[in-house]
Amino acid sequence: MVDGTLWYARSDSLGADPAIGGALFQAFWNSLHERLTEPTTFAFVNRGVFLTLDDSPVRESLQALEATGSRLLSCGTCLDFYHARERLS
Repeated sequence: MVDGTLWYARSDSLGADPAIGGALFQAFWNSLHERLTEPTTFAFVNRGVFLTLDDSPVRESLQALEATGSRLLSCGTCLDFYHARERLS
């Protein structure tokens, strides 16, 4: 069950241009844990699961969110599709 707000990430980029979109999303996630005042739930699906992998550029930011009580949920079907389940951190 999800209490409060559910954040839904379906991509690892913002906008149509992946070059700038990756940098924009990285800046977003890196500042998010400093702005949230309450724990929340994040659901990562489709390419969004790449944000939760061990080599993600925002993994430390996601770990900071977890440390404050937020939940990170990665889609198992998506991880399997991208053959990335073993890289889930």
